[in-house]
Amino acid sequence: MHGAGALGGATPELAPGTGIFAGQGADAVVAAARAVASGTLAPLDVRMFVGRTTWPRGELDELCATHEHRPAAAARSIALKQCLGLPKPLWHEVRETCR
Repeated sequence: MHGAGALGGATPELAPGTGIFAGQGADAVVAAARAVASGTLAPLDVRMFVGRTTWPRGELDELCATHEHRPAAAARSIALKQCLGLPKPLWHEVRETCR
């Protein structure tokens, strides 16, 4: 995830107006590494995640309807926040804002 939509392999904005983009696969990693190496993008402006969770079509909607999961909007300032050295884990901060 990053805030630089022009990177190779980047998806359209995850939600309109957020300025949050995602890339997937080797092309996205190489594009991000090149942007950091050239100084176009700061290293702390990129978030790398390994793995993901997917659901069959409609299953996540069902889980939200039964309150097993909650959809939540995330501002760019939270989604791309520097996570190292926080007084409390980012997950706790996100959870508290969802109450």
